[in-house]
Amino acid sequence: WSRWIRAVCESLKHMNGDEVACTMVALARIVIPPSARSKVLALQVESRGSQVRDEARNLQLHGDGSASHMTERSQGASSLSLALAFDDEGWFASDDGNYEIVRELELALERLSAQGELRTQALSNVLWAIARLELIVPSTVLVHLLSSAELNANKFSSHAASLSLWALAKLVDTHNAAARLASVEGYNNGSRPRAKFEAIVHSLGLLMTRNFETVAEEANFQDVANSLWGVAKLKLNVRTEFLRSWIRAFQRELPNAPTQSEHLLMVKWAMESLGASLFSDEHTLGVVVQNRTGRRH
Repeated sequence: WSRWIRAVCESLKHMNGDEVACTMVALARIVIPPSARSKVLALQVESRGSQVRDEARNLQLHGDGSASHMTERSQGASSLSLALAFDDEGWFASDDGNYEIVRELELALERLSAQGELRTQALSNVLWAIARLELIVPSTVLVHLLSSAELNANKFSSHAASLSLWALAKLVDTHNAAARLASVEGYNNGSRPRAKFEAIVHSLGLLMTRNFETVAEEANFQDVANSLWGVAKLKLNVRTEFLRSWIRAFQRELPNAPTQSEHLLMVKWAMESLGASLFSDEHTLGVVVQNRTGRRH
């Protein structure tokens, strides 16, 4: 796993924007993020423990009588499962591996930003991968992404803009959790680093809402849900134009949303979080959301 990570990091030095994005997305799809590790480990230990129990039954049936042997195997099941998860299968990236990836990604984005070679979909994919991997990134990573986003203003698709808003909100959640645990060097040493990080996130988020305004007519319901959820989580002070374009997209795509779907519940939460007054001119929105989620709005 470590050798593979080093190879990935070395390759990032020479990749173009699309290749960097594809590599990060691939990592995000095969590496289990920290928030899901305990659940996955529990499932692995349970699975390995089941195999040990079956073997124990066989030993009893065949009169082996090796009770101490069974105990050792049972005690070793958890350790074996952990070893498989961390080493052989490479599902979990180590902290050192994450540091290397973040460092090389920062350098790659600096190079691509300076050359103007990071396209809009690649940019949103990189943001999604960072959020999905729950990486702690320095503000300079977002500076490079913001620079590329400004260079390509009004070129984002509805999917790229809404995905970026979702990813930014998840990224902030990850950094806030890390700050609470005081696990990020320098992050809790004062207000400056955090204020700078949040300011860049805010600027990037507002840029994405302006992009969404211009392409809302092409948005599907997932885009609609991700965009408003991101706005609510980030507490962005959006323009009236964004709300109007979002409402039109919501009304158009609502018939395509399954009842009780995750995205419909995201919309319900976002509307409640932002405040019903923002949607008062469209009273039917709250009623429809309430009916389709089966919950009071």
